[in-house]
Amino acid sequence: ICAVIVDSNPTKVELIEDKNFFTEDARNPKKLNERIRTRKAKIIKSLNELTVVADSKEVDLLAAIREAKNALSSNQAENAKNKKIVILDTGISTTGDLNFCDMDFLYSKPDISEIVNQLKDYEGIGVLPNLNGIDVTFIGTDEGLAEVAYPQLASTTDKKFIRDLWSNVITACDADSVNFESAAGWNIPNEYTEDDKSKYKYVSVISFFMIKL
Repeated sequence: ICAVIVDSNPTKVELIEDKNFFTEDARNPKKLNERIRTRKAKIIKSLNELTVVADSKEVDLLAAIREAKNALSSNQAENAKNKKIVILDTGISTTGDLNFCDMDFLYSKPDISEIVNQLKDYEGIGVLPNLNGIDVTFIGTDEGLAEVAYPQLASTTDKKFIRDLWSNVITACDADSVNFESAAGWNIPNEYTEDDKSKYKYVSVISFFMIKL
């Protein structure tokens, strides 16, 4: 299991490896189930204790997906089956090859097929990773995306656009599947302050629609 921080320079920050997990007790369901429960608890504890501040305030989800793909193609994972990328993010990238800051949302939504085609043919080689053999799952609110925090505002229509865009992008990467799942508690976004006492910086805010004052 590899965790990737989704900033402008996504990096792998944690790897939990157990090559011999299923070689022992494989024929004893009771022992195997107990090992699975123990391992789940260990993984959750490790991830909960993992506190890493991003190097950059901006977000590059597509680059993070490429980093996750590289991790799943590493020697440690070469024999792994049922490879999966799980994404806990709003889907709103503010830098990189798929930059929402470069899109005009104020008057009309960008054309998704045009965006995907540009990514496929970026500088003649494309920037989409090959996700063949990998299932991709977004986890968040009812839309399957993490909720945005104030002052960022996104309507239901905006969230549908973000979901449809990523669904088309992941499909264009030849992933085995792309799914969006909801999870309890994800309708409340993480909120941080940006002051002298804070180690966090505000990400760029996307203007999805005009605000009347």
